[in-house]
Amino acid sequence: QLCATAADAVGRAAAQIRTAPGESAVGVHYFHAALVAADAVAAADTTSRRKARRAVARGLERLRSVTIHPEEGVGGARIALIDALAAQASGDDGRAALHFDKAHQLAVAAGAFAEVALSGERAARLHQRLGSSGLAGYYLGSAHRALVAWGAGAAADALGSRWPDDIDSSAPAE
Repeated sequence: QLCATAADAVGRAAAQIRTAPGESAVGVHYFHAALVAADAVAAADTTSRRKARRAVARGLERLRSVTIHPEEGVGGARIALIDALAAQASGDDGRAALHFDKAHQLAVAAGAFAEVALSGERAARLHQRLGSSGLAGYYLGSAHRALVAWGAGAAADALGSRWPDDIDSSAPAE
């Protein structure tokens, strides 16, 4: 239900984005559209999964088209995050882990707290599932510190309550 609500909100924003000034607003919209589509892949049945994967590919293509430096900065972190989610949805956990790490490193280097938190929490989920509790704790700690630094205290508290014993407090936020 949450994924459908997010997809609806991103879809409604598309009309306004076409007239929004600046590449930045368009890039953020394409990132959110690809992020919603990537989440939909995991939740989709077999028939819908193909459509969701096409939406992820289309979102990535659009995001790359408006990202001036796709291998660095916030734009690069967003592209790497979507690449990681796409790899994870296709069952390639090794490639997903590499892309999550790249997304996280680029976001940290750019001081992009939202992207640090997103990439950190998503990477932590993957590493927890794979049994790498040390890496999961590192990424959770980084996500938690980024949320606090960003001023998203409620989100940081929610993250802390979901994984109270797993957050590595030495992980960087920026």
